[in-house]
Amino acid sequence: MSTTTTPFEILPPLPLPLTHCQCVSYKQEVLICGGWKVRKCYSYHTIKNQYKFICSYPKDVTLIGHSVVKLVNNGNDSNLITLLSFGGQDANKKKCTLIMRYTSVWDDENTKTLNKWIPFTDNNNNPIHIGNDEDNYQGLRAIIGGSKNHLLFITYPPKNIDVFNLNTFQCINRSTLPTNDYIWYHCFVSKSENRLNKKNNEMLLFCKATGLSIEYNEKNKKFNFRKLSVCNDIAPFYRYIYICSNDSIWFFGGWNDCIGIKAIISNVIYRYSINENKWIKIEQILPIALSDCTGILNEDKTYLHILGGENEKSDVVSIHMKTKVKGWINKKETKCKVQSPLVLLAEAIQREQYQHLKCAKQDLNLLQNLLEQTFGYQVFNTYDPQYPITESRPLNKLKKLIVNYSNDNNKNVHDGLIFVWYEHTESKSNKGANKSKIFKDIQDLFIKSDYFINKPKIFLKIAYIKKDGANSTKNKTWCNYDAKAFTIFVNIPLKSMTNISEGSHFTKLFCQAFEKDTKQSLDVIIKQVTNTVFSQEVGKKDVSNTLTNHSDIYLIPKSCRDNDDNKQEMPLRPDNSNGIIQTLDLKKHWNKHWREANLEAAKRVGEMIEKNEQGLIVVVTNSFEWSTTSSLNLIKYNESAFSSLKWLIKKNDTDDIEKKLFVIYWLYVIKGKFITLQNVNIDGNVYAVNCKIQCNGNVNITTQLFVTNDTIVHQQLKQQILPIQWNKQLHYDIPLQLEDLEHKGEQCLNNRLYDESIVHWQNYLQICIDTFGLDHPFVVYSNSRIADCYYEKNDFNKTIYHYKIVLKIAIKLFGANHKNIVQYHYNFAHAYYCKGDYFKAVEHYKKSLGIISENIERNCDYEKADLCKRLGNSYHYGGNYDKAIEHFEQFLKIVPDIVATNQNDGEDMIELYNNLGNSYRYKGNYNKAIACYEMELNNKLKRYDVNHIDVAWSYNNIANSYYNKGENDKAIEYYEKTLQIRLQIFGENHADVACAYNSLGNSYYSNDEFEKAIEYCDRALNIRLNIFEENNVDVAWSYNDLGNCHYSKKDFHRAIECHENALKIRLNIFGFDHADVGWSYHNVANAYYLMGEFDKVIEQQKKSLEIRLKICGEKDANVAWSYNSLGNAYYNKGQFDTAIELYEKQLKIRLDIFGINSSDVAWAYNNLGNSYFRKKQYDKSVEYHEKALQIRLNLFEEDNIDVANSYKHLGNSYCEKGEYEKAVEHYEKELKIKYRIFGESHADAMSSCNNLGVAYYKNGEYDKAIECHERQLKIRLDALGINHADVACTYNNLGCAYYDKGIYDKATECHIKALNIRLSIFENCNLDIIGSYKNLANSYCKQQCYDKAIECYEKELKSRIAVFGINNPDIAWSYHNLGYTYYHKDQFDDAIECYKKSLDVKLHNFGEKSLDVIDSYNCLAASYFYKKCYGKAIEYYEKELKGRLDLFGEDNSDVAHAYFSLGATFHNKRQYNKAIKYHNKALHIRLKIFEANHCDIADSYENLGTSYNCKKKFDKSIQCHENALKIRRKLFQANHPDASWSYSNLGCAYYNKEVYDKAVEYHTEALNIRLHAFGINNADVACSYFNLAESHSKQGHLDIAIENFEKSLEIRKKLFTKTNRLVGQSYLSLGLLLEEKEQNEIAIKNLEKAWAIYSTTAGEWNPEVFRIKEKVRELNMAISTH
Repeated sequence: MSTTTTPFEILPPLPLPLTHCQCVSYKQEVLICGGWKVRKCYSYHTIKNQYKFICSYPKDVTLIGHSVVKLVNNGNDSNLITLLSFGGQDANKKKCTLIMRYTSVWDDENTKTLNKWIPFTDNNNNPIHIGNDEDNYQGLRAIIGGSKNHLLFITYPPKNIDVFNLNTFQCINRSTLPTNDYIWYHCFVSKSENRLNKKNNEMLLFCKATGLSIEYNEKNKKFNFRKLSVCNDIAPFYRYIYICSNDSIWFFGGWNDCIGIKAIISNVIYRYSINENKWIKIEQILPIALSDCTGILNEDKTYLHILGGENEKSDVVSIHMKTKVKGWINKKETKCKVQSPLVLLAEAIQREQYQHLKCAKQDLNLLQNLLEQTFGYQVFNTYDPQYPITESRPLNKLKKLIVNYSNDNNKNVHDGLIFVWYEHTESKSNKGANKSKIFKDIQDLFIKSDYFINKPKIFLKIAYIKKDGANSTKNKTWCNYDAKAFTIFVNIPLKSMTNISEGSHFTKLFCQAFEKDTKQSLDVIIKQVTNTVFSQEVGKKDVSNTLTNHSDIYLIPKSCRDNDDNKQEMPLRPDNSNGIIQTLDLKKHWNKHWREANLEAAKRVGEMIEKNEQGLIVVVTNSFEWSTTSSLNLIKYNESAFSSLKWLIKKNDTDDIEKKLFVIYWLYVIKGKFITLQNVNIDGNVYAVNCKIQCNGNVNITTQLFVTNDTIVHQQLKQQILPIQWNKQLHYDIPLQLEDLEHKGEQCLNNRLYDESIVHWQNYLQICIDTFGLDHPFVVYSNSRIADCYYEKNDFNKTIYHYKIVLKIAIKLFGANHKNIVQYHYNFAHAYYCKGDYFKAVEHYKKSLGIISENIERNCDYEKADLCKRLGNSYHYGGNYDKAIEHFEQFLKIVPDIVATNQNDGEDMIELYNNLGNSYRYKGNYNKAIACYEMELNNKLKRYDVNHIDVAWSYNNIANSYYNKGENDKAIEYYEKTLQIRLQIFGENHADVACAYNSLGNSYYSNDEFEKAIEYCDRALNIRLNIFEENNVDVAWSYNDLGNCHYSKKDFHRAIECHENALKIRLNIFGFDHADVGWSYHNVANAYYLMGEFDKVIEQQKKSLEIRLKICGEKDANVAWSYNSLGNAYYNKGQFDTAIELYEKQLKIRLDIFGINSSDVAWAYNNLGNSYFRKKQYDKSVEYHEKALQIRLNLFEEDNIDVANSYKHLGNSYCEKGEYEKAVEHYEKELKIKYRIFGESHADAMSSCNNLGVAYYKNGEYDKAIECHERQLKIRLDALGINHADVACTYNNLGCAYYDKGIYDKATECHIKALNIRLSIFENCNLDIIGSYKNLANSYCKQQCYDKAIECYEKELKSRIAVFGINNPDIAWSYHNLGYTYYHKDQFDDAIECYKKSLDVKLHNFGEKSLDVIDSYNCLAASYFYKKCYGKAIEYYEKELKGRLDLFGEDNSDVAHAYFSLGATFHNKRQYNKAIKYHNKALHIRLKIFEANHCDIADSYENLGTSYNCKKKFDKSIQCHENALKIRRKLFQANHPDASWSYSNLGCAYYNKEVYDKAVEYHTEALNIRLHAFGINNADVACSYFNLAESHSKQGHLDIAIENFEKSLEIRKKLFTKTNRLVGQSYLSLGLLLEEKEQNEIAIKNLEKAWAIYSTTAGEWNPEVFRIKEKVRELNMAISTH
């Protein structure tokens, strides 16, 4: 694996995408001053690694390629700098010049008067504008210069350079640059930026193919320009990043000024050497291709920052990266030395070009002499004067020679290739092209040859060209250098050659230049020769520039090689069989002490060589102890407890033995010329220093034997172990250097200076790679330590990256089952574990366990147990609790054996029970979890005091399990124990105490004791705020839990405040894409949901969904919840199609995750059923609720609340379908379950009673409805007393039942009681009080006590506005109800005003296509209808119709109702044909979507009958009314009120047809039904009496008629006010009938009352009033006449 890494470090992205931004360095900041059309300015803090907003440019400033420079600070305030900004405007645009006095925004100082862009002014405060309006200042560049830093040099399009005096505020020079290129977005630097050059008036400019050196003379105010070379590769580019430092300009990226497929955005890096006028292509590249970005050195010039720009797709990016300047500026060029190349000289000139052949022969001879005599190389020449046969060797034989040579392994070693090729080329000749192809083939052959891989290859191609003079100077010499070869092309025009026999001028100069100075690089020699040759020939420098690739090739003469060889002690990379340099072995011994002991041994070797001492140095494992015997020639190694081996060493000289202990290794220094090893097994290393080693018996060295030059090793020992030649550099100098870096790295790591430690270890790594290559144990070790540093930094991605390298190289070195590999897999796994990638952690822990399990050489129980534990933890956090439990149980089997042999008795068992308990708890097996935690607790109590902190943790774990189990009282008991211990140990202000308070708060929360929950959560929060900074995860959790408490307490504003605090902290800590941030958005949305602010719900939930999709992908349970919550919001907005779409996404995910039998799937079906219910698609609603019910019946016992709710929803759907018996059936099932679950007194049971009562009512069973509610009232009064919220709720429900039965006085009585209770126990703005006002108003409305109703509705409205604000959806309903009341009070203008306000709120919340908005259109239409403004009514009914058609399509019940309403309106306009048309449309839809016997179909028949009646088509009318009656008889019981309407309308039709007996019959039926349903005091009963009276009067039954009129009048007088129009109608009809009976005086009294009522309601000038008035006058005259 390659360990090469990019030198660029990616930093946090810019606050917004930027291109052409301008940057200035200031102390520890990089100031970002706007960009292309971006006015915002920021400071980036290089230490804090953060951005902070500074200010914005004024709004009238356009920035398109502007410039910002830092003015020289002549003041004393070092904390203040002045920035000058100008340019960025096109030609003929006003130029804007601004300054900013800047001080750090990171300081707390008041900066109100600073850090703002203000106009640039002179000393008299007059505005200064740099540049004329006609100048094009887009893409300009500027430099501060001059002897006093008072001059501003500006270069700008098309090719201008100006000088502006900053002291006099005058432009003092305007000149033109000598170039043909368009100069903008270019490189413009001062040579003073190069620390080697102090001149402030010398500048360099590069743009595309233009390179200029510019010097300005301040005295004569003139410029001097000198052209510079630009390499071919970079010549097409501009818009690059550039920096100038240390004699070089560095260019990064750029654009080639093309568009479309020819466009190139570069990632290449070049360096231009100012002194050498030389271009170098750098091996490294940018991480991404960039143009139009900005480069800036930080103030101490240690880092280059690259910001923004455009990528290859021309997208503006927000990238920010940095790179160490030292890595670029101080990097030395790699000098590629060629010492022993293969040299081949060849020509491809045929006999017919003999004159050219002579020239080629001479050139070949010159080159051969140079390379053989000057450099000492062996040369193969295709022309050899001694062998004329080689004069023109056939080309195919040349190729064969090359192939044979490349494959000849017996040749001397060559470290490179020089291949020279001569050819003759005719212009426009195919022969020339063929020869070039042959040259290319030969070149490819060498490049592809394994023999020359990674060796320099030089190709020199010289072509004699027969061309016309006009083109003879084109493309003379050019070079191409890439990773494969350095190729030089030389074209020599034949006309330029004066004497062919002397060879070419180029070759002669080439040889002379090398003979003159062999130390020059090939690149420099070529440049010198080409410049000389062709400038002499054509009088100017017309030579293409040479480009090197950060490498120069040097040809090394033999004399230099010999000197270097004598100096070099030993090659750095000696040949060996396996390719690995023989350094300290780390395969068997892999620890710090081994390295320290061997380094000390190496040091002793050096000392002994320096002192000319001889002897043996041994590094051996601490299995033995040395002692000296009485025999001076015998040193005996005593037996130890670990080994029975003996090591006997005899010395022929007797010197003292030195020894030193390195923890587990002994180092021995044994001095002597002759040493005998006798029957010994040395477990370690031996260093032999110029001594002679003999062997007696069986001698074995387990690891390594190092020998110096004059050491003589016994043949027996050589056969046992291969001696390693001592190399001071490899075996001491470099290890010493590595030890120093290791010491520094460890010291920084221990001091938590992780970045500094990484630097030391990276240097360590680089030395190892440079010295030993990639596949070496030291590379493994250094990468592992770098990984450890990143681990301590919590940068687990980089940790994993380096452990991957470690593992790959280590397996290659040691094998997959080596003991060291166990640790690497372990470390790798632990990094993945800490990153949260538990599946990868499991993979590597298992590999580690597998290696240990196969190792039978040692006792590995402790390692196995540890790995089982860590596997268990990984499975646990990965959610695989069964696997976790399995591994914890394996741990349990191993641990007792360890406990028996170790001092940590019980510790492992405690940890085991804790881990097991955790897995059981997360698996949901709380009883087993509690059992494990209790075992953990018992073990702790045996070891610790009862008030020990670990005991508190056990109590906490037990409490958590009881909490999860739902036994909150037990949880509270154990949390209290936890808290008491922690308070005793830590006091109040401690994180663990806060945690205990928080847990208690959560438990009280789950117990619905919200006040207590808030109290404890507040305590936790206060502690955490005291001990942590606010941006702390635990503080966020405290806010989160407090938010939940306030949410459940219905204090939604406080809940939102808390959750938004949590959200802010989490965003600061984690950024956007984090699960906790997603939950915070979700929680804020929930609070807005219950406040009815559904747009805010959608906004927050969309963010939550976005995060969850990024983190978890589509198939995740939390993603499903987000879809569900969004669906709920759209559902409540009335956008049911969108809701259904989201619910279906939720359903799909849950089906994929959980399968069909899941409660979450049931909930998805439930929500879909509710949505279709609201769309009035009741069949669909029933379908989905049936699916939900079946799942719940499969999952749960029948006595389950979700099952009950499914029955409830089915009851609702059947109720709306008009199938009331089925509705009653389902409601009764719901109620029975809730009674069994909750008992009769529970709120849910009460609610079910209410539903059942409603169903009874709709089925015409009013008494049963009231019975349900009264039963619940009695239960609650007995259980709770009068002043209780639930009692108020029951009164409320009972009131609703009486209301539905039409007993409004009783309803009013119940609602007043409910209201009074609620006012006594709640604050004024309580939602229940608001509900009571609303219900009481509804009852007053039905009693036609409209003023009281309005009073209540206005109180409701005022309270709702106080709670929710003006634009809450419920406010719309309050306005609606007020409108409804005014509507029934016949105050239609007031009604319309309220309905319009309701409509505005609905449009604000729901939009045009909302169902609630459409309902408002309906109400407005109805108000205009009864105001008799039928045109307006039709306008709104048509809006309603269009909206419903858009939402539901044609075949929908609400669409039918809209047609129905339009029919009624046209009926009242007496446009009966249109009325009949719309009623027929309504009827057609209803017949299509409903079963034949549906109440709406009956209504359509009823209204059609009425319209036909008005058109005097009485038979059609009667037919329609009979159809209606037939349906109603089938739908309802005989005495159902709706049937009475059919009977009544039939009576009216027969009355108009003058069939009065039939009319009397039907009106009598209607009356009987109404009396049975409503009792005597009912408006419809009064209507029936009135109709009967009229029919009897037509039959001449005047007394019966009068009796019925009087009954009608009495009822209406009781029900309505004295001025009600219906009361007036009864007086009028009775008076007229009494007149007919000639009871004129009584008739007059009735008529006068009618006159008074009509004049009040209709006005004095109403025609009806005139008729009544005239009738009274006539009767009075008749009485006076008599």
